[in-house]
Amino acid sequence: MAGKKGKSGRPRKYVNETPEEKELRLKRQNRIYQKRFQDKKRAERKELALQIAKQKFKTEIEGGK
Repeated sequence: MAGKKGKSGRPRKYVNETPEEKELRLKRQNRIYQKRFQDKKRAERKELALQIAKQKFKTEIEGGK
């Protein structure tokens, strides 16, 4: 029973997990996290580019009057 708890005394979520399974699980979680992070960054860059384009377009219209 001593091996079924972590340092904090809280029962572990994956008790019967081998080191290889743990490595695969962590890689999968990291891959999901990285994909979400990159998607978020890509969306932010796209939004920023759109704002800059709108600003340039607005200044061109005002300058043309």
